[in-house]
Amino acid sequence: MNNNTSTPLYQPHSPQTPTTFAGATSQTSIMSSRPVLEDQKSVKSDSILSQAPVLYDQDKEGGVGQAAAMTGAEAKISQGRKWLLLLIFSVSSYLDICGRSAFIVFVQSISRDLDIQFEDSIWVLNSYGVTFGSFLLLAGRVSDLYSAKPVFVWGFVFTAIFSLASSFMTEKVSFFIFRGLYGVAAAATIPSAFRLIIAVFEPHEVPKALAMFGMAAALANATGLLWGGVFGEISSTVEQMAPWRWYSRWVCFLSIPFAIFSQFMIPSTRGPHADKAQKWRYLDLIGNFLILASMLLLNVALTLGAAHGWSSAHFLITIVLSVPLLIGFFIWEWKIDAEKAVLPPSFWKIPNAPLIIFSTMYLFSWVANAQLPLVQRFEVIYRESLIKSSVRMLPLGIGACLFLILASPILRKMSSLKIPITLGFAICAASFVAYIYSDGKLGSAYWQYLFPAFLIGSIGLAMSYLSCNVVIMTSVPPAMAGTAGALFQLATQLGVVTGYSIQDALLSIHDGGVENWSNVQIAFWFQFGWGVFCCVLLAIFFKSPKKIAASRTKTESIAMTPSQSSGSELSARA
Repeated sequence: MNNNTSTPLYQPHSPQTPTTFAGATSQTSIMSSRPVLEDQKSVKSDSILSQAPVLYDQDKEGGVGQAAAMTGAEAKISQGRKWLLLLIFSVSSYLDICGRSAFIVFVQSISRDLDIQFEDSIWVLNSYGVTFGSFLLLAGRVSDLYSAKPVFVWGFVFTAIFSLASSFMTEKVSFFIFRGLYGVAAAATIPSAFRLIIAVFEPHEVPKALAMFGMAAALANATGLLWGGVFGEISSTVEQMAPWRWYSRWVCFLSIPFAIFSQFMIPSTRGPHADKAQKWRYLDLIGNFLILASMLLLNVALTLGAAHGWSSAHFLITIVLSVPLLIGFFIWEWKIDAEKAVLPPSFWKIPNAPLIIFSTMYLFSWVANAQLPLVQRFEVIYRESLIKSSVRMLPLGIGACLFLILASPILRKMSSLKIPITLGFAICAASFVAYIYSDGKLGSAYWQYLFPAFLIGSIGLAMSYLSCNVVIMTSVPPAMAGTAGALFQLATQLGVVTGYSIQDALLSIHDGGVENWSNVQIAFWFQFGWGVFCCVLLAIFFKSPKKIAASRTKTESIAMTPSQSSGSELSARA
Protein backbone atom coordinates (compact mmCIF):
# COMPACT_ATOMS: atom_id res chain seq x y z
CA MET A 1 0.00 0.00 0.00
CA ASN A 2 1.47 3.30 -1.02
CA ASN A 3 1.87 5.70 1.84
CA ASN A 4 0.72 8.53 -0.34
CA THR A 5 -2.82 7.29 0.19
CA SER A 6 -2.58 6.28 3.83
CA THR A 7 -2.50 8.24 7.03
CA PRO A 8 1.15 9.11 7.74
CA LEU A 9 2.67 8.43 11.11
CA TYR A 10 3.90 12.00 11.33
CA GLN A 11 1.05 14.16 10.11
CA PRO A 12 1.32 17.93 10.11
CA HIS A 13 -1.53 19.63 11.88
CA SER A 14 -4.24 21.45 10.02
CA PRO A 15 -4.33 25.23 10.40
CA GLN A 16 -6.88 24.86 13.17
CA THR A 17 -4.68 22.57 15.24
CA PRO A 18 -2.49 24.38 17.78
CA THR A 19 1.20 23.66 17.33
CA THR A 20 3.96 24.67 19.70
CA PHE A 21 7.05 26.51 18.53
CA ALA A 22 9.72 28.40 20.37
CA GLY A 23 8.31 31.72 21.36
CA ALA A 24 4.73 30.65 20.75
CA THR A 25 2.03 31.26 23.34
CA SER A 26 0.38 27.86 23.03
CA GLN A 27 0.63 25.78 26.17
CA THR A 28 1.20 22.53 24.32
CA SER A 29 4.03 20.16 25.09
CA ILE A 30 6.39 19.24 22.30
CA MET A 31 6.02 15.61 23.24
CA SER A 32 2.37 15.66 22.20
CA SER A 33 -0.61 17.93 22.06
CA ARG A 34 -1.57 17.10 25.65
CA PRO A 35 -2.22 19.96 28.07
CA VAL A 36 0.57 21.23 30.29
CA LEU A 37 0.48 19.83 33.81
CA GLU A 38 0.38 22.09 36.85
CA ASP A 39 4.05 21.48 37.61
CA GLN A 40 4.95 22.28 34.00
CA LYS A 41 3.56 25.79 33.98
CA SER A 42 6.88 27.18 35.13
CA VAL A 43 8.50 26.00 31.90
CA LYS A 44 9.04 28.92 29.56
CA SER A 45 7.35 28.72 26.22
CA ASP A 46 10.60 29.70 24.52
CA SER A 47 12.67 26.91 26.06
CA ILE A 48 13.82 23.84 24.16
CA LEU A 49 10.79 22.07 25.57
CA SER A 50 8.72 23.90 23.02
CA GLN A 51 11.03 24.33 20.10
CA ALA A 52 9.75 21.58 17.82
CA PRO A 53 6.44 21.23 16.07
CA VAL A 54 4.19 18.25 16.71
CA LEU A 55 4.45 16.23 13.52
CA TYR A 56 2.23 13.22 14.05
CA ASP A 57 -1.40 12.34 13.94
CA GLN A 58 -2.87 13.02 17.36
CA ASP A 59 -6.30 11.63 16.54
CA LYS A 60 -5.41 8.30 14.99
CA GLU A 61 -7.32 5.60 16.83
CA GLY A 62 -5.18 2.89 18.37
CA GLY A 63 -1.97 4.42 17.06
CA VAL A 64 0.39 7.02 18.39
CA GLY A 65 -2.61 9.19 19.05
CA GLN A 66 -3.19 7.15 22.21
CA ALA A 67 0.13 8.28 23.60
CA ALA A 68 -0.49 11.80 22.44
CA ALA A 69 -3.81 11.95 24.22
CA MET A 70 -2.27 11.07 27.55
CA THR A 71 -1.59 13.71 30.16
CA GLY A 72 2.05 13.68 31.20
CA ALA A 73 4.09 10.50 31.48
CA GLU A 74 2.59 7.20 30.33
CA ALA A 75 3.59 5.39 33.54
CA LYS A 76 2.80 7.22 36.76
CA ILE A 77 5.40 6.21 39.34
CA SER A 78 7.10 7.89 42.29
CA GLN A 79 9.98 10.31 41.78
CA GLY A 80 12.36 8.04 43.66
CA ARG A 81 11.51 5.10 41.44
CA LYS A 82 11.97 7.21 38.30
CA TRP A 83 15.49 8.22 39.18
CA LEU A 84 16.36 4.72 40.35
CA LEU A 85 15.26 3.44 36.95
CA LEU A 86 17.40 6.09 35.28
CA LEU A 87 20.35 4.76 37.28
CA ILE A 88 19.66 1.25 35.94
CA PHE A 89 19.38 2.55 32.36
CA SER A 90 22.61 4.52 32.83
CA VAL A 91 24.49 1.49 34.20
CA SER A 92 23.42 -0.48 31.13
CA SER A 93 24.54 2.31 28.79
CA TYR A 94 27.80 2.69 30.72
CA LEU A 95 28.64 -1.00 30.35
CA ASP A 96 27.68 -0.98 26.65
CA ILE A 97 30.04 1.90 25.85
CA CYS A 98 32.75 0.39 28.05
CA GLY A 99 32.39 -2.72 25.89
CA ARG A 100 34.16 -0.72 23.19
CA SER A 101 36.36 1.77 25.04
CA ALA A 102 37.88 -0.69 27.54
CA PHE A 103 38.94 -3.03 24.75
CA ILE A 104 41.03 -0.29 23.16
CA VAL A 105 43.76 -1.03 25.71
CA PHE A 106 43.33 -4.79 25.21
CA VAL A 107 43.81 -4.89 21.42
CA GLN A 108 47.45 -5.91 21.56
CA SER A 109 47.09 -8.47 24.35
CA ILE A 110 44.03 -10.11 22.74
CA SER A 111 45.78 -10.21 19.37
CA ARG A 112 48.76 -11.90 21.00
CA ASP A 113 46.70 -14.39 23.04
CA LEU A 114 44.42 -15.42 20.16
CA ASP A 115 47.03 -15.24 17.39
CA ILE A 116 45.27 -12.43 15.51
CA GLN A 117 47.29 -10.88 12.70
CA PHE A 118 47.71 -7.09 12.56
CA GLU A 119 45.40 -6.67 9.54
CA ASP A 120 42.63 -8.51 11.42
CA SER A 121 43.14 -6.79 14.78
CA ILE A 122 40.49 -4.20 13.94
CA TRP A 123 37.92 -6.98 14.47
CA VAL A 124 38.76 -6.96 18.19
CA LEU A 125 36.83 -3.68 18.35
CA ASN A 126 34.52 -3.91 15.34
CA SER A 127 33.13 -7.41 15.97
CA TYR A 128 31.14 -5.71 18.73
CA GLY A 129 30.51 -2.41 16.94
CA VAL A 130 29.23 -3.99 13.70
CA THR A 131 26.40 -5.94 15.33
CA PHE A 132 25.66 -3.28 17.94
CA GLY A 133 24.99 -0.66 15.30
CA SER A 134 23.17 -3.00 12.93
CA PHE A 135 20.53 -4.26 15.40
CA LEU A 136 19.60 -0.92 16.97
CA LEU A 137 16.66 -0.12 14.67
CA LEU A 138 15.11 -3.57 15.09
CA ALA A 139 15.32 -3.26 18.88
CA GLY A 140 13.84 0.23 18.73
CA ARG A 141 10.95 -0.90 16.53
CA VAL A 142 10.07 -3.81 18.83
CA SER A 143 10.24 -1.51 21.86
CA ASP A 144 7.82 0.95 20.24
CA LEU A 145 5.32 -1.55 18.86
CA TYR A 146 5.02 -4.01 21.72
CA SER A 147 6.79 -3.42 25.02
CA ALA A 148 10.16 -1.90 25.88
CA LYS A 149 10.50 -3.68 29.23
CA PRO A 150 11.30 -7.24 28.02
CA VAL A 151 13.57 -5.85 25.29
CA PHE A 152 15.63 -4.01 27.91
CA VAL A 153 15.63 -6.75 30.56
CA TRP A 154 16.51 -9.63 28.25
CA GLY A 155 19.06 -7.51 26.42
CA PHE A 156 20.72 -6.75 29.75
CA VAL A 157 20.69 -10.45 30.73
CA PHE A 158 22.24 -11.61 27.47
CA THR A 159 24.97 -8.96 27.55
CA ALA A 160 26.09 -10.63 30.77
CA ILE A 161 25.88 -14.13 29.30
CA PHE A 162 27.75 -13.34 26.07
CA SER A 163 30.37 -11.26 27.87
CA LEU A 164 31.07 -14.22 30.15
CA ALA A 165 31.16 -16.67 27.23
CA SER A 166 33.62 -14.53 25.25
CA SER A 167 36.03 -14.54 28.20
CA PHE A 168 36.60 -18.30 27.82
CA MET A 169 37.27 -18.36 24.07
CA THR A 170 40.70 -19.60 23.05
CA GLU A 171 40.68 -18.87 19.31
CA LYS A 172 39.78 -15.78 17.34
CA VAL A 173 36.71 -16.92 15.35
CA SER A 174 34.70 -18.00 18.38
CA PHE A 175 35.82 -14.85 20.23
CA PHE A 176 34.60 -12.65 17.37
CA ILE A 177 31.28 -14.53 17.27
CA PHE A 178 30.55 -14.05 20.97
CA ARG A 179 31.67 -10.42 20.85
CA GLY A 180 29.22 -9.99 17.98
CA LEU A 181 26.42 -11.60 19.97
CA TYR A 182 27.33 -9.33 22.87
CA GLY A 183 26.82 -6.39 20.51
CA VAL A 184 23.36 -7.69 19.51
CA ALA A 185 22.28 -7.93 23.17
CA ALA A 186 23.72 -4.50 23.99
CA ALA A 187 21.83 -3.02 21.03
CA ALA A 188 18.56 -4.10 22.66
CA THR A 189 19.17 -2.05 25.82
CA ILE A 190 19.77 1.41 24.28
CA PRO A 191 16.58 2.15 22.26
CA SER A 192 14.42 0.41 24.88
CA ALA A 193 15.99 2.63 27.55
CA PHE A 194 15.13 5.72 25.47
CA ARG A 195 11.56 4.49 25.11
CA LEU A 196 11.25 3.87 28.86
CA ILE A 197 12.74 7.27 29.75
CA ILE A 198 10.05 8.94 27.63
CA ALA A 199 7.42 6.70 29.25
CA VAL A 200 8.21 7.33 32.93
CA PHE A 201 9.34 10.97 32.95
CA GLU A 202 7.09 13.98 32.56
CA PRO A 203 7.79 16.04 29.41
CA HIS A 204 9.52 18.82 31.35
CA GLU A 205 11.79 16.23 33.03
CA VAL A 206 12.89 14.54 29.81
CA PRO A 207 15.83 16.85 28.88
CA LYS A 208 17.30 16.49 32.38
CA ALA A 209 16.90 12.71 32.23
CA LEU A 210 18.53 12.58 28.80
CA ALA A 211 21.43 14.71 30.08
CA MET A 212 22.04 12.30 32.96
CA PHE A 213 21.65 9.30 30.65
CA GLY A 214 24.20 10.90 28.30
CA MET A 215 26.56 11.40 31.23
CA ALA A 216 26.88 7.62 31.49
CA ALA A 217 28.22 7.48 27.93
CA ALA A 218 30.65 10.34 28.63
CA LEU A 219 31.96 8.58 31.73
CA ALA A 220 32.26 5.28 29.89
CA ASN A 221 34.31 6.78 27.08
CA ALA A 222 37.01 7.82 29.57
CA THR A 223 36.71 5.41 32.49
CA GLY A 224 36.32 2.41 30.20
CA LEU A 225 39.98 2.89 29.36
CA LEU A 226 40.73 3.18 33.08
CA TRP A 227 38.95 -0.09 33.82
CA GLY A 228 40.99 -1.68 31.07
CA GLY A 229 44.13 -0.30 32.70
CA VAL A 230 43.12 -1.55 36.14
CA PHE A 231 42.49 -5.07 34.90
CA GLY A 232 45.61 -4.80 32.77
CA GLU A 233 47.64 -4.80 35.99
CA ILE A 234 46.67 -8.43 36.55
CA SER A 235 49.76 -10.51 35.85
CA SER A 236 49.42 -14.20 35.14
CA THR A 237 50.99 -16.78 32.85
CA VAL A 238 47.81 -18.88 32.90
CA GLU A 239 45.84 -18.41 29.68
CA GLN A 240 42.40 -18.14 31.31
CA MET A 241 43.66 -15.53 33.79
CA ALA A 242 44.49 -12.88 31.18
CA PRO A 243 43.38 -9.32 32.11
CA TRP A 244 40.87 -8.97 29.26
CA ARG A 245 39.20 -12.20 30.31
CA TRP A 246 38.71 -10.94 33.86
CA TYR A 247 37.32 -7.68 32.58
CA SER A 248 34.65 -9.52 30.54
CA ARG A 249 33.73 -11.58 33.61
CA TRP A 250 33.48 -8.44 35.72
CA VAL A 251 30.96 -7.01 33.23
CA CYS A 252 28.91 -10.18 33.63
CA PHE A 253 28.96 -10.12 37.44
CA LEU A 254 27.99 -6.43 37.50
CA SER A 255 25.20 -6.80 34.92
CA ILE A 256 23.29 -9.73 36.44
CA PRO A 257 22.00 -8.03 39.64
CA PHE A 258 20.97 -4.87 37.77
CA ALA A 259 19.20 -6.94 35.11
CA ILE A 260 17.26 -8.88 37.76
CA PHE A 261 16.42 -5.70 39.65
CA SER A 262 15.15 -4.05 36.46
CA GLN A 263 12.62 -6.86 35.96
CA PHE A 264 10.85 -5.84 39.16
CA MET A 265 11.35 -2.07 38.95
CA ILE A 266 10.45 -1.21 35.34
CA PRO A 267 6.72 -0.63 34.72
CA SER A 268 5.25 -2.40 31.71
CA THR A 269 4.62 -0.26 28.64
CA ARG A 270 2.12 -1.31 26.02
CA GLY A 271 2.77 -0.37 22.42
CA PRO A 272 -0.10 0.36 20.02
CA HIS A 273 -0.01 -3.18 18.61
CA ALA A 274 0.90 -5.16 21.74
CA ASP A 275 -2.53 -6.81 22.06
CA LYS A 276 -3.43 -7.26 18.40
CA ALA A 277 -3.72 -10.62 16.70
CA GLN A 278 -0.96 -11.36 14.18
CA LYS A 279 1.07 -8.55 15.68
CA TRP A 280 4.09 -9.61 13.63
CA ARG A 281 2.44 -7.97 10.59
CA TYR A 282 3.20 -4.57 12.11
CA LEU A 283 6.90 -5.35 12.58
CA ASP A 284 7.75 -4.66 8.92
CA LEU A 285 9.76 -7.86 8.56
CA ILE A 286 10.96 -7.04 5.04
CA GLY A 287 12.04 -3.53 6.02
CA ASN A 288 13.84 -4.79 9.12
CA PHE A 289 15.60 -7.50 7.09
CA LEU A 290 16.73 -4.99 4.45
CA ILE A 291 18.11 -2.44 6.93
CA LEU A 292 19.69 -5.13 9.12
CA ALA A 293 21.39 -6.89 6.19
CA SER A 294 22.54 -3.62 4.59
CA MET A 295 23.96 -2.24 7.86
CA LEU A 296 25.75 -5.51 8.64
CA LEU A 297 27.28 -5.67 5.18
CA LEU A 298 28.18 -1.97 5.19
CA ASN A 299 29.91 -2.20 8.57
CA VAL A 300 31.69 -5.40 7.53
CA ALA A 301 32.75 -3.77 4.25
CA LEU A 302 34.29 -0.80 6.07
CA THR A 303 36.15 -3.13 8.42
CA LEU A 304 37.38 -5.40 5.61
CA GLY A 305 38.43 -2.38 3.56
CA ALA A 306 40.60 -1.16 6.42
CA ALA A 307 42.06 -4.62 7.02
CA HIS A 308 42.69 -5.79 3.45
CA GLY A 309 42.65 -2.62 1.36
CA TRP A 310 39.92 -0.62 -0.35
CA SER A 311 40.57 -2.29 -3.69
CA SER A 312 40.46 -5.83 -2.25
CA ALA A 313 37.76 -8.32 -3.23
CA HIS A 314 36.71 -8.52 0.44
CA PHE A 315 35.67 -4.88 0.45
CA LEU A 316 34.27 -4.65 -3.08
CA ILE A 317 31.99 -7.69 -2.78
CA THR A 318 30.47 -6.66 0.55
CA ILE A 319 29.98 -3.00 -0.41
CA VAL A 320 28.36 -4.00 -3.73
CA LEU A 321 25.94 -6.22 -1.81
CA SER A 322 25.14 -3.62 0.85
CA VAL A 323 24.28 -0.65 -1.36
CA PRO A 324 21.35 -2.24 -3.29
CA LEU A 325 19.91 -3.53 -0.02
CA LEU A 326 20.09 -0.05 1.53
CA ILE A 327 18.44 1.52 -1.53
CA GLY A 328 15.82 -1.23 -1.48
CA PHE A 329 15.08 -0.44 2.18
CA PHE A 330 14.22 3.21 1.46
CA ILE A 331 12.11 2.26 -1.59
CA TRP A 332 10.24 -0.33 0.48
CA GLU A 333 9.61 2.12 3.31
CA TRP A 334 8.21 4.61 0.81
CA LYS A 335 5.82 2.05 -0.67
CA ILE A 336 4.26 0.44 2.42
CA ASP A 337 1.71 1.79 4.87
CA ALA A 338 3.49 4.37 7.02
CA GLU A 339 1.94 2.91 10.17
CA LYS A 340 3.79 -0.35 9.54
CA ALA A 341 7.09 1.12 8.32
CA VAL A 342 10.10 0.73 10.58
CA LEU A 343 11.28 4.19 9.48
CA PRO A 344 8.49 6.17 7.78
CA PRO A 345 9.68 8.59 5.07
CA SER A 346 7.91 11.37 6.96
CA PHE A 347 10.53 11.03 9.70
CA TRP A 348 13.00 12.76 7.38
CA LYS A 349 10.58 15.69 7.04
CA ILE A 350 11.03 16.57 10.71
CA PRO A 351 12.97 19.85 10.79
CA ASN A 352 16.73 19.27 11.19
CA ALA A 353 16.36 15.47 11.58
CA PRO A 354 18.43 14.43 8.51
CA LEU A 355 21.10 17.02 9.31
CA ILE A 356 21.36 15.91 12.96
CA ILE A 357 21.53 12.21 12.10
CA PHE A 358 24.29 12.78 9.52
CA SER A 359 26.34 15.09 11.74
CA THR A 360 26.04 12.85 14.81
CA MET A 361 28.21 10.25 13.07
CA TYR A 362 31.20 12.45 13.89
CA LEU A 363 30.73 12.67 17.66
CA PHE A 364 31.70 9.23 18.97
CA SER A 365 34.26 8.90 16.18
CA TRP A 366 35.91 12.01 17.66
CA VAL A 367 36.48 10.15 20.92
CA ALA A 368 37.42 6.75 19.54
CA ASN A 369 39.85 8.03 16.93
CA ALA A 370 41.72 10.14 19.46
CA GLN A 371 41.94 7.37 22.03
CA LEU A 372 43.17 4.46 19.93
CA PRO A 373 46.40 5.83 18.36
CA LEU A 374 47.41 7.88 21.42
CA VAL A 375 46.95 5.04 23.91
CA GLN A 376 48.89 2.68 21.65
CA ARG A 377 51.72 5.22 21.35
CA PHE A 378 51.83 5.69 25.12
CA GLU A 379 52.20 1.94 25.54
CA VAL A 380 54.50 1.08 22.63
CA ILE A 381 56.80 4.12 22.37
CA TYR A 382 56.90 5.36 25.96
CA ARG A 383 56.49 1.93 27.58
CA GLU A 384 53.76 3.13 29.90
CA SER A 385 51.57 0.70 31.79
CA LEU A 386 47.97 0.20 30.72
CA ILE A 387 46.63 2.01 33.77
CA LYS A 388 48.96 5.00 33.37
CA SER A 389 48.03 5.36 29.69
CA SER A 390 44.35 5.18 30.65
CA VAL A 391 44.68 7.82 33.37
CA ARG A 392 46.13 10.21 30.78
CA MET A 393 42.85 9.94 28.84
CA LEU A 394 40.58 10.70 31.83
CA PRO A 395 40.11 14.39 30.90
CA LEU A 396 38.06 13.14 27.94
CA GLY A 397 35.36 12.15 30.43
CA ILE A 398 35.89 14.78 33.09
CA GLY A 399 35.20 17.74 30.80
CA ALA A 400 32.04 16.15 29.40
CA CYS A 401 30.66 15.32 32.86
CA LEU A 402 31.39 18.81 34.19
CA PHE A 403 29.49 20.31 31.28
CA LEU A 404 26.50 17.97 31.68
CA ILE A 405 26.28 18.77 35.39
CA LEU A 406 26.83 22.52 35.28
CA ALA A 407 25.69 23.72 31.87
CA SER A 408 22.85 21.40 30.84
CA PRO A 409 20.26 23.41 32.88
CA ILE A 410 21.24 26.45 30.80
CA LEU A 411 20.73 24.54 27.54
CA ARG A 412 17.23 23.55 28.63
CA LYS A 413 16.25 27.24 28.83
CA MET A 414 17.59 28.20 25.41
CA SER A 415 15.12 28.98 22.65
CA SER A 416 17.34 27.45 19.97
CA LEU A 417 20.07 24.82 20.12
CA LYS A 418 21.75 25.83 16.86
CA ILE A 419 24.54 27.76 18.59
CA PRO A 420 25.54 25.08 21.16
CA ILE A 421 25.38 22.31 18.54
CA THR A 422 27.51 24.20 16.00
CA LEU A 423 29.91 25.52 18.64
CA GLY A 424 30.35 22.04 20.08
CA PHE A 425 31.33 20.63 16.69
CA ALA A 426 33.75 23.51 16.16
CA ILE A 427 35.43 22.84 19.53
CA CYS A 428 35.74 19.12 18.75
CA ALA A 429 37.36 19.84 15.38
CA ALA A 430 39.74 22.45 16.83
CA SER A 431 40.99 20.02 19.49
CA PHE A 432 42.57 17.88 16.77
CA VAL A 433 44.83 20.79 15.83
CA ALA A 434 46.25 20.67 19.36
CA TYR A 435 46.73 16.89 19.06
CA ILE A 436 48.62 17.38 15.79
CA TYR A 437 51.00 20.02 17.15
CA SER A 438 51.75 17.99 20.28
CA ASP A 439 54.06 15.88 18.08
CA GLY A 440 52.81 12.86 20.01
CA LYS A 441 55.13 13.63 22.90
CA LEU A 442 54.58 13.40 26.65
CA GLY A 443 56.08 15.53 29.40
CA SER A 444 55.42 19.25 28.93
CA ALA A 445 53.79 18.62 25.52
CA TYR A 446 51.06 16.56 27.22
CA TRP A 447 50.13 19.39 29.60
CA GLN A 448 50.52 22.09 26.98
CA TYR A 449 48.58 20.45 24.15
CA LEU A 450 46.90 17.12 24.94
CA PHE A 451 45.44 17.76 28.41
CA PRO A 452 43.62 21.02 27.51
CA ALA A 453 42.51 19.55 24.18
CA PHE A 454 41.06 16.50 25.95
CA LEU A 455 39.28 18.66 28.53
CA ILE A 456 37.91 21.38 26.25
CA GLY A 457 37.19 19.01 23.37
CA SER A 458 35.09 16.75 25.60
CA ILE A 459 33.07 19.81 26.66
CA GLY A 460 32.34 20.45 22.99
CA LEU A 461 31.40 16.79 22.56
CA ALA A 462 28.97 16.88 25.49
CA MET A 463 27.46 20.16 24.27
CA SER A 464 26.77 18.78 20.80
CA TYR A 465 25.73 15.29 21.89
CA LEU A 466 23.17 16.45 24.46
CA SER A 467 21.75 19.15 22.19
CA CYS A 468 21.41 16.80 19.21
CA ASN A 469 19.87 14.13 21.42
CA VAL A 470 17.27 16.52 22.83
CA VAL A 471 16.37 17.86 19.37
CA ILE A 472 15.71 14.36 18.03
CA MET A 473 13.96 12.89 21.08
CA THR A 474 11.66 15.87 21.61
CA SER A 475 10.64 16.07 17.95
CA VAL A 476 8.91 12.68 17.78
CA PRO A 477 5.86 11.24 19.53
CA PRO A 478 6.44 9.07 22.62
CA ALA A 479 5.41 5.98 20.67
CA MET A 480 8.37 6.52 18.31
CA ALA A 481 10.96 7.25 21.02
CA GLY A 482 12.58 3.82 20.73
CA THR A 483 13.05 4.06 16.96
CA ALA A 484 14.28 7.67 17.19
CA GLY A 485 16.76 6.76 19.93
CA ALA A 486 17.91 3.74 17.91
CA LEU A 487 18.49 5.83 14.79
CA PHE A 488 20.44 8.40 16.81
CA GLN A 489 22.66 5.70 18.32
CA LEU A 490 23.00 3.96 14.96
CA ALA A 491 24.47 7.17 13.57
CA THR A 492 27.04 7.37 16.39
CA GLN A 493 28.05 3.71 16.01
CA LEU A 494 28.26 3.89 12.22
CA GLY A 495 30.49 6.90 12.73
CA VAL A 496 32.77 4.92 15.05
CA VAL A 497 33.10 2.00 12.62
CA THR A 498 33.65 4.38 9.69
CA GLY A 499 36.19 6.40 11.66
CA TYR A 500 38.12 3.33 12.78
CA SER A 501 38.22 1.96 9.23
CA ILE A 502 39.42 5.20 7.63
CA GLN A 503 41.92 5.81 10.41
CA ASP A 504 43.30 2.28 10.10
CA ALA A 505 43.94 2.91 6.40
CA LEU A 506 45.53 6.32 7.02
CA LEU A 507 47.85 4.89 9.69
CA SER A 508 49.32 2.61 7.01
CA ILE A 509 50.27 5.31 4.49
CA HIS A 510 53.89 5.37 5.70
CA ASP A 511 55.94 2.60 7.28
CA GLY A 512 55.75 2.21 11.03
CA GLY A 513 52.00 2.36 11.57
CA VAL A 514 50.99 4.19 14.74
CA GLU A 515 54.65 4.58 15.76
CA ASN A 516 55.20 6.92 12.79
CA TRP A 517 53.81 10.29 13.89
CA SER A 518 53.30 11.36 10.26
CA ASN A 519 50.64 8.66 9.92
CA VAL A 520 48.89 9.81 13.09
CA GLN A 521 48.97 13.43 11.91
CA ILE A 522 47.31 12.49 8.63
CA ALA A 523 44.58 10.60 10.52
CA PHE A 524 44.04 13.57 12.85
CA TRP A 525 43.86 16.04 9.95
CA PHE A 526 41.11 13.89 8.47
CA GLN A 527 39.18 14.07 11.75
CA PHE A 528 39.68 17.84 11.81
CA GLY A 529 38.33 18.19 8.27
CA TRP A 530 35.36 15.95 9.03
CA GLY A 531 34.47 18.09 12.05
CA VAL A 532 34.79 21.37 10.13
CA PHE A 533 32.58 19.99 7.35
CA CYS A 534 29.83 19.08 9.84
CA CYS A 535 30.20 22.46 11.54
CA VAL A 536 29.70 24.32 8.25
CA LEU A 537 26.66 22.21 7.37
CA LEU A 538 25.07 22.93 10.75
CA ALA A 539 25.82 26.65 10.58
CA ILE A 540 24.19 26.94 7.14
CA PHE A 541 21.31 24.47 7.18
CA PHE A 542 20.19 24.08 10.81
CA LYS A 543 16.78 25.74 11.14
CA SER A 544 16.02 27.65 14.30
CA PRO A 545 12.54 27.35 15.88
CA LYS A 546 11.64 30.80 14.55
CA LYS A 547 12.48 29.78 10.99
CA ILE A 548 10.51 26.54 11.39
CA ALA A 549 7.53 28.49 12.72
CA ALA A 550 7.74 31.06 9.93
CA SER A 551 7.99 28.36 7.27
CA ARG A 552 5.06 26.49 8.72
CA THR A 553 2.93 29.64 8.96
CA LYS A 554 3.70 30.44 5.33
CA THR A 555 2.75 26.92 4.25
CA GLU A 556 -0.50 27.02 6.18
CA SER A 557 -1.35 30.46 4.74
CA ILE A 558 -0.90 29.16 1.21
CA ALA A 559 -3.08 26.14 2.02
CA MET A 560 -5.95 28.28 3.37
CA THR A 561 -9.05 28.74 1.23
CA PRO A 562 -10.03 32.30 0.19
CA SER A 563 -12.90 32.28 2.72
CA GLN A 564 -10.54 31.20 5.49
CA SER A 565 -8.04 33.87 4.45
CA SER A 566 -10.76 36.57 4.50
CA GLY A 567 -11.95 35.36 7.87
CA SER A 568 -8.43 35.51 9.25
CA GLU A 569 -7.94 39.06 7.97
CA LEU A 570 -11.23 40.21 9.53
CA SER A 571 -10.26 38.52 12.79
CA ALA A 572 -6.84 40.18 12.74
CA ARG A 573 -8.35 43.60 12.10
CA ALA A 574 -10.83 43.09 14.92
